Amino acid sequence: MIALGLFCSNIPDITEARWRKLVWNVPFNGVAALLKTGTSLLTANPDSQKLVLTLMQEVLQAARACGYPFSEETPQQLLEMTKSFDDYLPSMYFDRVLHRPMELEAMYEAPINAARAAGCSLPAIDMMHRLLRVVDAGGVVESRS
Repeated sequence: MIALGLFCSNIPDITEARWRKLVWNVPFNGVAALLKTGTSLLTANPDSQKLVLTLMQEVLQAARACGYPFSEETPQQLLEMTKSFDDYLPSMYFDRVLHRPMELEAMYEAPINAARAAGCSLPAIDMMHRLLRVVDAGGVVESRS
């Protein structure tokens, strides 16, 4: 792999790695799919920034409740990192616009259930999940022409 210029490392705890990935994926995938936009708008607009940070904080809260503490600075660091990217369209954006099933179980249902089992409620993530379920079920009229 190194000869190909690819680097990898052993992950000692796959569950911790999943929570870390969810901190970015929950807000950016969900909000991009709902608003049909990319990361540039989500990181530039003050309202979407606040929503993204709120969702990230809830993921951190859930991870902590499940025994995986992350730094309080993680959300702001991820937001700043994402601002440095070219506009990026997350996978759920494509799921929505191409009318494919969204990955709601892994990205929303599993963490909501894990948090709930640990005594933690995630109201913003739960609301995002419900909105995405409506979209995923075809319950949104795209055009009234």
